[in-house]
Amino acid sequence: MHRGSTSSIASPISSSGSFTVPKMIGRYFVQATADEMGQTFLNVMPDDHSKMSYCDIRHIRMDREPLPHWEAITGMFSVADGEILRYLLHAKVPIEMFVRHELASRGYDKNHRWCGFDKAEEIWLK
Repeated sequence: MHRGSTSSIASPISSSGSFTVPKMIGRYFVQATADEMGQTFLNVMPDDHSKMSYCDIRHIRMDREPLPHWEAITGMFSVADGEILRYLLHAKVPIEMFVRHELASRGYDKNHRWCGFDKAEEIWLK
């Protein structure tokens, strides 16, 4: 990690070694996306996990240093009450809709940029 950066903000140093300054919007700094910087980044994560097996999940859970997003996801389920988890399965609760509703209520777009609540609803609740 580069000096002055945090784990939640991309490095201000581009792959060519030039420094990119985050934009200031209101009181907040906004880091440019790869497209805005004219760069491509290696996408090592698959876009679709719908074919994930129980064996894949077991390996994610056994990983000594899981990727932060897997740690957060497994952590959410680990602390959830068993009765709630059973209800979600039994009642076939559309979890994706709950996730989309939550994202819309936060007012951010798919790049995690503030866009306002109305626009976020257009993006997430389609």
